[in-house]
Amino acid sequence: MPAGQTANATVTVTNLGSTSAALGCFYLDSLGATACGQSSAAFALSGLPQLPDTLPAEGTVTFTVSYTASGDASGDTDQLDVSCIAQGSSNSSVATDPLLGNVSLTPCSLTITPSTINFGTVALGTPVVATTTLGNVGQTTCNLTVSLDGASDPSFTLDPSQAANFSIPAGGTAQVTADFNLDSSQPPNTRTGAIDYQSNDPNHATGQIPMTATL
Repeated sequence: MPAGQTANATVTVTNLGSTSAALGCFYLDSLGATACGQSSAAFALSGLPQLPDTLPAEGTVTFTVSYTASGDASGDTDQLDVSCIAQGSSNSSVATDPLLGNVSLTPCSLTITPSTINFGTVALGTPVVATTTLGNVGQTTCNLTVSLDGASDPSFTLDPSQAANFSIPAGGTAQVTADFNLDSSQPPNTRTGAIDYQSNDPNHATGQIPMTATL
């Protein structure tokens, strides 16, 4: 975006609590908590509610953030802060949202913890459910598809609740859930399988999550 050009974005603040909240100050973090509604060289707030105001439970308030490109090669960053006090509380809390202009975001970057799903010691006729957590340490959304690897022991399945396609927002996590239901107590005593995945992580476009269970 060329220096001096301006773009607008609509921002919605939602009260996810069960009680109303008294709205305090809408401010840019770079200017400090007393700079309510003030603008910086790069970011400006407009259409703000007239304060003091109260946001009911599940209520929303919408306003505009404008960005004017500085021309800096590294882009422009700040943080939008909104202070509020929940009904019945004397403590102020602050909701935050990063503001990025002309900034190149890092792509989806997956983490898998634990890297192997271990069902432990299992018994015939006793189903076991186990999970692993996928995280996204990148700055853009990860889009994934998971499926049971065809070479897996037949006692392994994906849990019925497990979606085949899902997304993980930047900084977010999602669980992958699998089931093990022993079909026979005959050897081998260690059963193995895997969950195959495809993603838009440039370093892990495809991969496997190994699974193990011991009789």
